[in-house]
Amino acid sequence: MLVAVVPCYNEELRLSLDSYLKALDRYPQLYWCFINDGSTDQTQAILEQLRQKRPERITVLQLDKNSGKGEAVRQGVLYALDLTESKYIAYFDADLATPIEELYRLYLLIHQGPYKMIMGIRLFLRGHLIDRSPFRYWIGKGFSKLASLLLGVTFKDTQCGIKIFKKTENLKSHFQEPFVSKWIFDVEILKRLISDSHYSKDSFFEEPLVSWHEVGGSKIKWHSFITAFWDLKNIFFK
Repeated sequence: MLVAVVPCYNEELRLSLDSYLKALDRYPQLYWCFINDGSTDQTQAILEQLRQKRPERITVLQLDKNSGKGEAVRQGVLYALDLTESKYIAYFDADLATPIEELYRLYLLIHQGPYKMIMGIRLFLRGHLIDRSPFRYWIGKGFSKLASLLLGVTFKDTQCGIKIFKKTENLKSHFQEPFVSKWIFDVEILKRLISDSHYSKDSFFEEPLVSWHEVGGSKIKWHSFITAFWDLKNIFFK
């Protein structure tokens, strides 16, 4: 079973209920775990409405206060790892910037291959539909280069919002401690896994997404990029 963790904060205008429900009919291996990160709008009510339609394959967890995407993902992954039937755990952006079809395609790659973690990456390749602003592309590229230098392993897109893990005996230990950063926790996860002797450079695989589109209403603002570089310092030199 693939448990997809979906962090949500004030997403009432961006949640596509039909898309999430139809995916359950199309992909019998899929299980949704939504984390309401202390939303102040109607997100919780909408998620509960969704859960009631398929309670056997949808879980909704409520965090008492807004703690940031990193903590929401961490709590969701810990929940997913405790499910007996879970074999793979993903986290996935609520706005469906990455189509659910891509989530399933990456699941097949990790299910059939030798990898322990697969990450989507947004590259402008011929035949791929990647709708991303030039500003975010170049900032993201520079950030990934710096993060790769600090990690000692080259990654092309550390901040893409879709990542899948194979459930292993020691994966849970890497999610026990809260993350230093609310937003660039992806780098922190990589740092923790790379330091684990059970993981090698070949454990990680980056797969170019065939489709990805930037969705309006993002919580990431221009000053978030400044914070991200500061958080890198705290992650590696605290």
